[in-house]
Amino acid sequence: MDGVFDMIGPKGKFTYEFTAEPYGVYPYHCHMTPLEEHITHGLYGVMIIDPKTPRPQADEMVMVMNGYDTDFDTENNFYTVNGIPYFYMHDPIEINKNELTRIYLVNMLEFDPINNFHLHANMFNFFPSGTSQIPVELNDIVTMSQGERGILEFKYKYPGNYMFHAHKTEFAEKGWMGLFKVMENGQYNKNEAVVGNNSSTNPNNVSFSKNQSYFVTDSSQKGGKNIDLENNKMAYNYSSYRVSNNSLHDSQQHTNNPNTLISSYQYGPNPTNQGATR
Repeated sequence: MDGVFDMIGPKGKFTYEFTAEPYGVYPYHCHMTPLEEHITHGLYGVMIIDPKTPRPQADEMVMVMNGYDTDFDTENNFYTVNGIPYFYMHDPIEINKNELTRIYLVNMLEFDPINNFHLHANMFNFFPSGTSQIPVELNDIVTMSQGERGILEFKYKYPGNYMFHAHKTEFAEKGWMGLFKVMENGQYNKNEAVVGNNSSTNPNNVSFSKNQSYFVTDSSQKGGKNIDLENNKMAYNYSSYRVSNNSLHDSQQHTNNPNTLISSYQYGPNPTNQGATR
Protein backbone atom coordinates (compact mmCIF):
# COMPACT_ATOMS: atom_id res chain seq x y z
CA MET A 1 0.00 0.00 0.00
CA ASP A 2 0.98 3.66 -0.34
CA GLY A 3 0.92 5.25 3.11
CA VAL A 4 0.87 8.85 1.87
CA PHE A 5 -2.94 8.99 2.16
CA ASP A 6 -2.99 8.33 5.91
CA MET A 7 -2.34 11.29 8.20
CA ILE A 8 -0.60 10.37 11.46
CA GLY A 9 -1.76 12.64 14.26
CA PRO A 10 0.26 13.72 17.32
CA LYS A 11 1.41 10.68 19.30
CA GLY A 12 0.03 8.48 16.53
CA LYS A 13 1.90 5.76 14.67
CA PHE A 14 1.79 3.86 11.41
CA THR A 15 3.68 0.64 10.69
CA TYR A 16 5.18 -0.07 7.27
CA GLU A 17 6.12 -3.63 6.41
CA PHE A 18 7.84 -4.33 3.11
CA THR A 19 10.50 -6.49 1.50
CA ALA A 20 13.79 -4.59 1.40
CA GLU A 21 14.49 -4.72 -2.33
CA PRO A 22 16.05 -3.82 -4.64
CA TYR A 23 19.28 -2.86 -2.91
CA GLY A 24 20.34 0.75 -3.15
CA VAL A 25 20.12 4.12 -1.39
CA TYR A 26 16.70 5.74 -0.92
CA PRO A 27 15.29 8.96 0.55
CA TYR A 28 12.08 9.04 2.56
CA HIS A 29 10.13 12.13 3.52
CA CYS A 30 6.92 13.60 4.88
CA HIS A 31 4.03 13.72 2.37
CA MET A 32 1.61 16.09 4.10
CA THR A 33 0.90 19.58 2.83
CA PRO A 34 2.41 22.13 2.84
CA LEU A 35 4.97 19.65 1.57
CA GLU A 36 7.66 22.14 0.56
CA GLU A 37 7.66 23.65 4.06
CA HIS A 38 8.01 20.22 5.62
CA ILE A 39 10.87 19.27 3.32
CA THR A 40 12.82 22.50 3.81
CA HIS A 41 12.47 22.09 7.59
CA GLY A 42 14.00 18.62 7.58
CA LEU A 43 11.24 16.00 7.53
CA TYR A 44 13.20 13.47 5.50
CA GLY A 45 15.83 10.78 5.91
CA VAL A 46 17.91 8.13 4.12
CA MET A 47 17.52 4.35 3.92
CA ILE A 48 20.29 2.08 2.64
CA ILE A 49 19.61 -1.50 1.51
CA ASP A 50 22.81 -3.51 1.18
CA PRO A 51 23.23 -6.12 -1.56
CA LYS A 52 23.45 -9.77 -0.56
CA THR A 53 26.95 -9.81 -2.04
CA PRO A 54 28.56 -7.04 0.02
CA ARG A 55 30.20 -4.04 -1.55
CA PRO A 56 33.99 -3.83 -1.04
CA GLN A 57 35.05 -2.71 2.42
CA ALA A 58 35.24 1.08 2.64
CA ASP A 59 35.09 4.07 4.96
CA GLU A 60 31.39 4.87 4.51
CA MET A 61 29.39 8.03 5.14
CA VAL A 62 26.03 9.54 4.22
CA MET A 63 25.82 13.06 2.79
CA VAL A 64 22.44 14.77 2.46
CA MET A 65 22.42 18.01 0.48
CA ASN A 66 19.83 20.53 1.67
CA GLY A 67 19.07 24.22 2.19
CA TYR A 68 17.26 26.56 4.59
CA ASP A 69 14.65 29.20 3.82
CA THR A 70 14.97 31.28 6.99
CA ASP A 71 12.66 34.14 6.02
CA PHE A 72 9.81 32.10 4.48
CA ASP A 73 10.03 33.65 1.02
CA THR A 74 10.45 30.25 -0.77
CA GLU A 75 14.10 31.01 -1.54
CA ASN A 76 16.98 29.38 0.28
CA ASN A 77 19.26 31.60 2.35
CA PHE A 78 21.79 28.90 3.30
CA TYR A 79 22.93 25.63 1.76
CA THR A 80 24.57 22.66 3.49
CA VAL A 81 25.59 19.08 3.39
CA ASN A 82 24.42 17.26 6.55
CA GLY A 83 22.74 20.27 8.07
CA ILE A 84 25.16 23.04 9.15
CA PRO A 85 26.63 25.60 6.72
CA TYR A 86 30.44 25.42 6.36
CA PHE A 87 30.68 22.75 9.07
CA TYR A 88 33.21 20.54 7.31
CA MET A 89 35.36 23.56 6.44
CA HIS A 90 36.13 23.89 10.16
CA ASP A 91 35.86 20.18 11.02
CA PRO A 92 37.27 18.31 7.99
CA ILE A 93 36.29 14.69 7.45
CA GLU A 94 39.36 12.55 8.11
CA ILE A 95 40.02 9.67 5.73
CA ASN A 96 43.04 7.45 5.14
CA LYS A 97 45.34 7.69 2.15
CA ASN A 98 44.81 4.84 -0.37
CA GLU A 99 41.71 3.66 1.50
CA LEU A 100 38.40 3.35 -0.35
CA THR A 101 35.87 6.01 0.67
CA ARG A 102 32.18 5.49 -0.11
CA ILE A 103 29.61 8.30 0.05
CA TYR A 104 25.88 7.67 -0.06
CA LEU A 105 24.83 11.01 -1.57
CA VAL A 106 21.20 12.23 -1.51
CA ASN A 107 19.78 15.55 -2.70
CA MET A 108 16.78 16.82 -0.68
CA LEU A 109 17.10 20.49 -1.61
CA GLU A 110 13.79 22.37 -1.86
CA PHE A 111 13.09 25.54 -3.92
CA ASP A 112 16.07 25.01 -6.30
CA PRO A 113 15.78 22.65 -9.29
CA ILE A 114 19.26 21.12 -9.04
CA ASN A 115 22.16 20.57 -6.68
CA ASN A 116 25.55 19.00 -7.21
CA PHE A 117 28.71 17.61 -5.62
CA HIS A 118 32.21 18.37 -6.88
CA LEU A 119 35.37 16.67 -5.58
CA HIS A 120 38.75 18.40 -5.82
CA ALA A 121 41.95 16.76 -7.12
CA ASN A 122 40.31 13.38 -7.66
CA MET A 123 37.72 11.39 -9.59
CA PHE A 124 35.04 9.06 -8.26
CA ASN A 125 33.14 6.07 -9.58
CA PHE A 126 29.43 6.86 -9.63
CA PHE A 127 26.61 4.36 -9.06
CA PRO A 128 23.19 6.02 -9.67
CA SER A 129 20.71 5.08 -6.90
CA GLY A 130 23.20 2.42 -5.76
CA THR A 131 21.12 -0.26 -7.51
CA SER A 132 24.08 -1.74 -9.39
CA GLN A 133 27.60 -2.67 -8.38
CA ILE A 134 28.94 -1.54 -11.75
CA PRO A 135 29.69 2.21 -11.99
CA VAL A 136 28.28 4.15 -14.93
CA GLU A 137 31.01 6.79 -15.09
CA LEU A 138 34.25 8.14 -13.68
CA ASN A 139 33.85 11.82 -12.90
CA ASP A 140 34.59 14.59 -10.38
CA ILE A 141 31.09 16.14 -10.39
CA VAL A 142 27.54 14.84 -10.26
CA THR A 143 24.34 16.91 -10.63
CA MET A 144 21.02 15.84 -9.09
CA SER A 145 17.45 17.04 -8.96
CA GLN A 146 15.44 16.68 -5.74
CA GLY A 147 15.23 13.09 -4.54
CA GLU A 148 18.02 11.84 -6.77
CA ARG A 149 20.81 9.93 -5.12
CA GLY A 150 23.79 7.73 -5.77
CA ILE A 151 26.99 6.18 -4.43
CA LEU A 152 30.43 7.75 -4.92
CA GLU A 153 33.62 5.72 -4.43
CA PHE A 154 37.17 7.10 -4.51
CA LYS A 155 40.67 6.95 -2.99
CA TYR A 156 43.22 9.70 -2.41
CA LYS A 157 46.88 8.93 -3.13
CA TYR A 158 48.43 11.80 -1.21
CA PRO A 159 47.84 13.29 2.27
CA GLY A 160 46.50 16.80 2.67
CA ASN A 161 43.31 18.84 2.66
CA TYR A 162 40.99 18.51 -0.34
CA MET A 163 37.80 20.51 -0.87
CA PHE A 164 34.37 19.23 -1.87
CA HIS A 165 31.49 21.57 -2.58
CA ALA A 166 28.50 22.42 -4.75
CA HIS A 167 29.59 23.58 -8.19
CA LYS A 168 26.80 26.15 -8.09
CA THR A 169 28.68 29.21 -6.85
CA GLU A 170 25.76 30.64 -4.88
CA PHE A 171 25.32 27.38 -2.96
CA ALA A 172 29.03 27.15 -2.10
CA GLU A 173 29.21 30.79 -0.97
CA LYS A 174 26.19 30.28 1.28
CA GLY A 175 27.51 27.26 3.12
CA TRP A 176 27.74 24.14 0.92
CA MET A 177 31.46 23.43 1.05
CA GLY A 178 33.76 21.22 3.10
CA LEU A 179 37.13 19.48 3.33
CA PHE A 180 38.49 15.96 3.39
CA LYS A 181 41.65 15.67 5.49
CA VAL A 182 43.60 12.77 3.99
CA MET A 183 45.85 11.15 6.57
CA GLU A 184 48.80 8.83 6.34
CA ASN A 185 47.61 5.32 7.11
CA GLY A 186 47.63 4.67 10.83
CA GLN A 187 47.27 8.33 11.85
CA TYR A 188 43.49 8.37 11.59
CA ASN A 189 41.39 6.91 14.41
CA LYS A 190 37.65 7.20 13.77
CA ASN A 191 36.82 6.94 17.45
CA GLU A 192 39.41 9.41 18.75
CA ALA A 193 40.16 11.89 15.98
CA VAL A 194 39.22 15.48 16.73
CA VAL A 195 39.78 18.04 14.00
CA GLY A 196 39.40 21.80 14.09
CA ASN A 197 40.78 24.42 16.41
CA ASN A 198 37.93 26.92 16.26
CA SER A 199 36.51 27.20 19.77
CA SER A 200 32.74 27.55 19.83
CA THR A 201 32.42 28.32 23.51
CA ASN A 202 31.36 31.72 24.77
CA PRO A 203 33.55 32.04 27.88
CA ASN A 204 32.66 35.63 28.71
CA ASN A 205 28.99 35.54 27.78
CA VAL A 206 29.41 37.60 24.64
CA SER A 207 26.16 39.34 23.81
CA PHE A 208 24.65 39.24 20.35
CA SER A 209 22.54 42.01 18.88
CA LYS A 210 18.87 41.45 18.17
CA ASN A 211 19.23 41.59 14.42
CA GLN A 212 21.90 38.89 14.31
CA SER A 213 21.47 35.17 14.59
CA TYR A 214 23.98 32.81 16.08
CA PHE A 215 24.97 29.21 16.59
CA VAL A 216 26.51 28.51 20.00
CA THR A 217 27.73 25.22 21.41
CA ASP A 218 28.71 24.33 24.94
CA SER A 219 32.07 22.52 25.06
CA SER A 220 30.62 20.15 27.66
CA GLN A 221 27.96 18.99 25.20
CA LYS A 222 28.22 17.04 21.98
CA GLY A 223 27.01 19.05 19.01
CA GLY A 224 24.96 22.20 18.94
CA LYS A 225 23.21 23.52 22.02
CA ASN A 226 21.51 26.73 20.97
CA ILE A 227 20.56 27.76 17.47
CA ASP A 228 18.84 31.02 16.63
CA LEU A 229 18.13 32.26 13.14
CA GLU A 230 16.87 35.81 12.59
CA ASN A 231 17.06 38.15 9.64
CA ASN A 232 19.30 35.77 7.68
CA LYS A 233 22.52 36.81 9.43
CA MET A 234 24.89 34.69 11.50
CA ALA A 235 27.40 35.82 14.10
CA TYR A 236 30.32 34.01 15.69
CA ASN A 237 33.85 34.28 17.05
CA TYR A 238 37.27 33.25 15.73
CA SER A 239 36.88 32.55 12.04
CA SER A 240 38.22 33.69 8.69
CA TYR A 241 34.78 33.60 7.11
CA ARG A 242 32.16 36.32 7.26
CA VAL A 243 28.55 36.00 6.18
CA SER A 244 27.04 39.31 5.11
CA ASN A 245 23.83 39.75 3.13
CA ASN A 246 23.73 36.01 2.47
CA SER A 247 27.17 35.82 0.84
CA LEU A 248 30.51 34.49 2.01
CA HIS A 249 33.65 36.57 2.01
CA ASP A 250 37.16 35.75 3.14
CA SER A 251 37.54 38.53 5.66
CA GLN A 252 40.81 37.38 7.24
CA GLN A 253 39.61 39.00 10.45
CA HIS A 254 41.16 37.30 13.46
CA THR A 255 41.22 38.43 17.04
CA ASN A 256 42.70 37.39 20.34
CA ASN A 257 39.88 39.05 22.23
CA PRO A 258 36.98 36.63 22.85
CA ASN A 259 34.64 39.59 23.31
CA THR A 260 35.28 40.85 19.79
CA LEU A 261 32.42 39.82 17.53
CA ILE A 262 33.13 38.91 13.93
CA SER A 263 30.10 38.68 11.65
CA SER A 264 30.60 35.06 10.68
CA TYR A 265 29.59 31.50 11.53
CA GLN A 266 31.19 29.27 14.16
CA TYR A 267 31.05 25.53 14.52
CA GLY A 268 31.42 23.36 17.56
CA PRO A 269 33.57 20.25 17.92
CA ASN A 270 32.47 17.39 15.69
CA PRO A 271 31.95 14.32 17.91
CA THR A 272 32.30 11.86 15.03
CA ASN A 273 34.47 13.60 12.41
CA GLN A 274 32.45 11.77 9.82
CA GLY A 275 29.44 12.29 7.67
CA ALA A 276 26.37 10.63 9.15
CA THR A 277 27.15 6.93 8.99
CA ARG A 278 24.52 4.25 8.93
